[in-house]
Parts: sequence; structure tokens; C-alpha cells
Amino acid sequence: MKIISESDTKIVIKASASFFGAFVGFVFFLAGAAEFVSAFFLNSTSSTNASGSLWTNILWGNIVFGLIFIIIGGAVFVAFSKVATITLDKTLMKVSILRKSLFGNHIQEIPLNQISKIGFQEVVGGGGGGAVTTDFELFFMLSDGTKISFDNRLVRSKVFMNIGSKASGFLNVPFGRVDDPFNTFEKNLGIKD
Repeated sequence: MKIISESDTKIVIKASASFFGAFVGFVFFLAGAAEFVSAFFLNSTSSTNASGSLWTNILWGNIVFGLIFIIIGGAVFVAFSKVATITLDKTLMKVSILRKSLFGNHIQEIPLNQISKIGFQEVVGGGGGGAVTTDFELFFMLSDGTKISFDNRLVRSKVFMNIGSKASGFLNVPFGRVDDPFNTFEKNLGIKD
């Protein structure tokens, strides 16, 4: 996620797809397809195709294994090939969130006067080697209490601080933790008085 355009009246934020995630999904899909096709071909041409034979059971197991890899790989590929573009526009007095995926586009528009805060949530997870990682998810907090995610992706601390503080300054709204009504996080960082 990064700011790709910034002016006095408009900020455009792009959340690109994870190319590594899409690549891993594509590799799983190809491996599953290769396993499925080869096992299916071997099963249909096998001379020992007697029902219940060990060879037939192994081949059908490989066909199922291939199908599982195809499904998992396809799901991972689709999940990681989404792109979001968030446009904060003072001229049009709205925020537009355009989400593009393989299955089409979805646009969500929010009037600027409904945004009461730019919020975030911490997501703590396990990293490699037992390390603990902390990522963040950014939200537009509306005056009715609704949270609308920037793009449903987790971002690292430097990125979220930069984007969150610029967006809140641009919209002239507070920036802070979603579950912190007293804004102690922002006061401790000196973001707001």
C-alpha cells in the first residue's frame, strides 16, 4: 500500500496485489493440474484397471490430490490478485474505493462528511522462528460507527503511520486505534492534542 498521487485536493492510495502470493497460488494450481492430468491419463490407459486394485486406488488418490491442489491454488491466486485504489477527493467531496479482481470491479463511495476518524487495528501474528509480528489494518470510521476497511490488507507500521496520518490530515479527522475512544495512542505519539 502506498500513496501514488498527492495534491491539495486529492490523494490516491494504491494497494497492489501480492505478486508473491499470486505466484504461489499459480504454482499450486499448475502442480495440481499436472498431477490431475497425469494421474487421470495413467488411470484411463492402465491395463491393470481392475476395480479395487492397488494401482487404481493410488491413481484415484493422485487425481483427488491434484484436484485439491487445483482448488487451493486457484483460491490463493484469486485471493492475492486483488488490487484496491482509494481516492480521497475534496473536489467531489467523497472517498472512492475501487476494488479490482479477476471477477470484476466493485466501487464503494463514502461522502467526506460521514468520515469521523481514520482508525486502525493491530493484528499480532507469529513470524518465522517464533518471532512475533505486528501488522495493522486501516479503516475509515463513519459517524454512525461503521468501519470500512481501506483494502482488507495488513500493512507494516511505517506504511500505516504514513498513510493513516496523511489521510487524517487531508480529511482533517483524528487518526487512532479503532478500539481507543480516548485517543491515547495518538496523544502518546503527539499526532493530535
